[in-house]
Amino acid sequence: MRSVHGLALFILAALAPACATIDPDPLTEHDEAQEFRCPTCGDGRDVGSLNTHGNNGLVVDAVDTTGKEFEGSTLLAVELRGEHETGQVLHDVHAEDGVLYGTDELGVLHSGADFEGSLWTLRLDITLFDVPPVEESTVEWVLKVKSFVSDGARTRYVFVNGPTSGNTEAFSCDMDPETGEFSAILYTDLWVDPITGTHAERPNTIYFGCISGAIGKAGMWGYPQHEVGFQMHQAASRMVRADYCGTGHSFTQTGTPLQMTDELGIRMFPDPGKSTEAMWTESGAACLLEPRRPEHSYESVDCEGEHLPMCDPGSVLADWGALLWSKNLPSTP
Repeated sequence: MRSVHGLALFILAALAPACATIDPDPLTEHDEAQEFRCPTCGDGRDVGSLNTHGNNGLVVDAVDTTGKEFEGSTLLAVELRGEHETGQVLHDVHAEDGVLYGTDELGVLHSGADFEGSLWTLRLDITLFDVPPVEESTVEWVLKVKSFVSDGARTRYVFVNGPTSGNTEAFSCDMDPETGEFSAILYTDLWVDPITGTHAERPNTIYFGCISGAIGKAGMWGYPQHEVGFQMHQAASRMVRADYCGTGHSFTQTGTPLQMTDELGIRMFPDPGKSTEAMWTESGAACLLEPRRPEHSYESVDCEGEHLPMCDPGSVLADWGALLWSKNLPSTP
């Protein structure tokens, strides 16, 4: 078995980014509502950057906490390696409300910041990833928790590849231009289809929702699954990516601003006089009025040969049974 670090340079040469990163617009008075998306940058998956967690083409969005193989990866061990720890193996590692928990061999429960410095060893089945062929079929990948950000429902962790602190290239998540962070919100018992973006419940699972991707960004905007529920989080992740049709196709790009409100009152429009973009459910846009990007029009948004219903300018959420309502802000073409 070869270490994944020995493969890094070889794989990286064959996995150049699919597009150059587009610099985000300068933050404005509406910075809380800004969205920064690059549909194909980062990991090369042409699905609107649902997630960016992995290393040089080895994509690991989630792990099974019982040690079963899942989507090509197997979690072998989690060891505490904090300031006062010397490699204690943890059992029953799981996430609750975005916070990690695990029990050591003495029965002591560890959580939150206790995981800083912890090492996560995974076995990856190379044959299931889109990387150049190598002699070995599996490699070991070591992740280290670099830091813990306690932030209520938006609590998150920063992981790096390898047992050392590394540099910016070593982070397991792409940088989020909105915050400058490389962090991830951890979701419990969640799996997201990497093509369609559809959420599904999966027991004994930790999903690494990088905030540079839609699944983590939805949480940063106030809609993490553990706070608002499964359907609202699904709807928010579709809204982040302007996935109008609910098929996984994104109609936005980096630097396009957005404002929103919701049925729970979590966010309010900073500029309510602007035009409606769409009303959102977990299946995509319930109705569409004015697409986010100027290169798109209502007529040009084709959902498998059909147009979405058109929102009435006077519509409200209840009219469409929607969870979220997005409006546009001036953007740079």
